[in-house]
Amino acid sequence: MNLNSLDLNLLVALDALLREANVSRAAMRIGLSQPATSHALQRLREVIGDPLLVRAGARMELTPRAMALRGPLAQTLEQVRGLFVPDAFDAARSERQFRLMMPDLAVELLMPPLMEKITQAAPQRDGTRAETRRVDRRARCRFVRAIVSPSPS
Repeated sequence: MNLNSLDLNLLVALDALLREANVSRAAMRIGLSQPATSHALQRLREVIGDPLLVRAGARMELTPRAMALRGPLAQTLEQVRGLFVPDAFDAARSERQFRLMMPDLAVELLMPPLMEKITQAAPQRDGTRAETRRVDRRARCRFVRAIVSPSPS
């Protein structure tokens, strides 16, 4: 099978079709029209070489091949989704810099406990420091990542 000629969105359609065993409900699940999902089913039938869903009276049933695909397909889609999930933040290894802007009173109240938490989360990080400086309004937009301020009255 040449993956270059396969539309990988068909895997999402296949998953919905195998879960729902109904073209209309599968279409709703993946946000496609019923005709578009029916067309996807036809393309899947051609690619896989199996009818996948067959009429049994008033309803559709999965073929044995379709049933066998359910587990591996769900696993594959989960792995593909995992490719796009960012890694969890690891304070001990992070090289990121965080800049906060806050009034003097907030610095006095928040920075000591915040620095203690940072030191606990990343004890081996050298150079954990807090700097204070005055910033004019035009410059702060370029480098400040968060602003702590009292809510307006």
